[in-house]
Amino acid sequence: KKNSLDLNVVKVDMNNSNIRLNGAEFVLRQLDPTKTGSMDTRTLEGTQSITKITAGEGAEKGRLVFDNLQSGYYELKETIAPVGYILLNDGTVYFRVSETGIYLLQADTDTAAENWRTIAQTSRTSFHNGTMTIGNTPGTALPNTGGVGTGLFTALGGLMTATAGAILTMTTYRRRKKQVS
Repeated sequence: KKNSLDLNVVKVDMNNSNIRLNGAEFVLRQLDPTKTGSMDTRTLEGTQSITKITAGEGAEKGRLVFDNLQSGYYELKETIAPVGYILLNDGTVYFRVSETGIYLLQADTDTAAENWRTIAQTSRTSFHNGTMTIGNTPGTALPNTGGVGTGLFTALGGLMTATAGAILTMTTYRRRKKQVS
């Protein structure tokens, strides 16, 4: 197709870019370049998200291709990290496809995508010779243990300890009083 490009994505270990990683899932969606606000409200009307997983053997390991991307603004979001790797908080890459190439973008939630600045790379993403290389950090994700926190449990524990102490003190006082009588 005229004015379309293929995006090659290679998933690598952040500490050793020679280690390619299979099993990373990515979702690609096209953005409306004129909308502002949350990223969820920026999807270009009439387009569908595309989900792909890195796979392959040998030189193709850790690779996937999004074929025939039309000119426009895109969001590429990693939704599942490879086994043994941590899904990064900033697992989203923004880029623009034009007739002259693909360009990484610095997203700004306060402005429309058409005003985002072109960047050379991020701490974990680079683009060179038609290939976007995205790195992951080895490790395992910790379970989400958030919630109400420890404050409520500390207060309840303190209250229970104080109640037990008061009961013990009253019982001891009554025994002594009976012994004296």
